Amino acid sequence: AGTEDEGVGGEQSTRFASRADAIDAVVPVDFVVPPSTSLVAITGPNTGGKTASLKALGLALLMARAGLHIPAGDGSGAGCEPSRVPWTRRVLTDLGDAQSLDLDGGLSTFSAHLVRLQRILAASDETPDGAYNVVVLLDEPGGGTDPAEGAALASSVLRASQKRSLLTVATSHYEEVKALAESGLGGAANAAVEFDAETLSPTYRLLWGEFGESNAISIAQ
Repeated sequence: AGTEDEGVGGEQSTRFASRADAIDAVVPVDFVVPPSTSLVAITGPNTGGKTASLKALGLALLMARAGLHIPAGDGSGAGCEPSRVPWTRRVLTDLGDAQSLDLDGGLSTFSAHLVRLQRILAASDETPDGAYNVVVLLDEPGGGTDPAEGAALASSVLRASQKRSLLTVATSHYEEVKALAESGLGGAANAAVEFDAETLSPTYRLLWGEFGESNAISIAQ
């Protein structure tokens, strides 16, 4: 069991009585990506764990690349297989906001993301052996501008990145991104963070083969 303390700004933080209690409270993020899949779109509500899932995957890939044990299941459970991750030459990410307030050459949120996306696509092309063994992780590409134009940009970027990478995983709220897998695009798949409609709160579970609604109004209420 855990006890709640008041943290900075009045926010509640939880302390657990034992490590076992903490482990029981953790919601695992399950990544099950078939070898034939090269593009995954993660959708669902805000605060549902989309970005956290991206970060968990990126950290696991980098840890494996460095020869470290990754925080994943060992396959000892019933019907479970040992966790496996591919070796990657690079993990290229666009996570967070790189907005700059510099008066000389400062970048808006949208412009900063564009610069990052350009660099990621260029770095993906730098394959000396001709093999695209990079993983690209993008957090809401195409955000920060007109929704229609942003959705078209996001779809184009994801298609381009898919061709240049071993795997591209992106979070998004755009219907056009959700539709990539449904449109018959080869190698594309959907995943969604689960949302409990009764409690109006996310469960933080990642569901494969599904796409989720943003539920912005429900969360705001």
